[in-house]
Amino acid sequence: MFTKTFTDPQGQTHTNAVFMAAYANYTSNKSENHNFNIETGLAETNTDNNAHLQYRMYYWTNQAAKDAGNLPYVLANTNVGQIGEVHYLNQFSAEYDGLTAEQKAEKHCQDVVLAV
Repeated sequence: MFTKTFTDPQGQTHTNAVFMAAYANYTSNKSENHNFNIETGLAETNTDNNAHLQYRMYYWTNQAAKDAGNLPYVLANTNVGQIGEVHYLNQFSAEYDGLTAEQKAEKHCQDVVLAV
């Protein structure tokens, strides 16, 4: 959970809105292929790493709204080709290493989605 001032897609500015990941799903795959070519006598090993994060972020307009038990809003994804309520990320810098799925979602939301 984190607090941040932002302007929603309708143009309304919220001071100290409270954000919480509704869900976050992080999947990471690593594959390694080894091939030995008997004709050339050469061996080749290739590795491929890929990861994917998808998450939905809730927000309350302020802490008082959250504390009062009000239902949250869903932060819309306004990226062209991804418009909706789920946010996606499939390229990660080293800053994401060691973070949980929830922490990755919060970091991406603060650093990318709300930084616009």
